[in-house]
This record gives sequence, C-alpha cells and structure tokens, in this order.
Amino acid sequence: MNLPHFPDEILLSIARHLDSEAYISALCRADRHLYSVLNEYLYQRNARWGGSSALFWAAGHGQEATAGMALKWG
Repeated sequence: MNLPHFPDEILLSIARHLDSEAYISALCRADRHLYSVLNEYLYQRNARWGGSSALFWAAGHGQEATAGMALKWG
C-alpha cells in the first residue's frame, strides 16, 4: 500500500510524529491527497509552535492565498 492510500487518521498520526514542518511540507507537496489531508495540520502546527512564521512570510512576499490559509487554520 502506498502512503497516499493510507487512512487519513494514519497520515495525520505520521505527520504529528515528524520533527520538522519542512518534512510535513514535503509530504504535502508529494501528492494531492497528502496535501488535502495534511496542509491544514501544517498551518495549525506553524501557528502553535512555529511563531506563525508562515503568516509573516506570506505578508512579506505578498502571498495573499498563503496568508489567508495561515489566518484560517492558524
């Protein structure tokens, strides 16, 4: 069974055990289904433990969609 075909709960559990937002981000970029399952968790994690760096980055680079997701999910 390929990773994208695992149940969503297992994918989220795997993401929660990863040490780095960069690893979760890489999973999000690897597959559309992984993105749909893990992207919200990535923004929530960034808001809680990453100092909302995604929001600050988005504001500094004029990335409205990214800022919107950071505000919505963070």
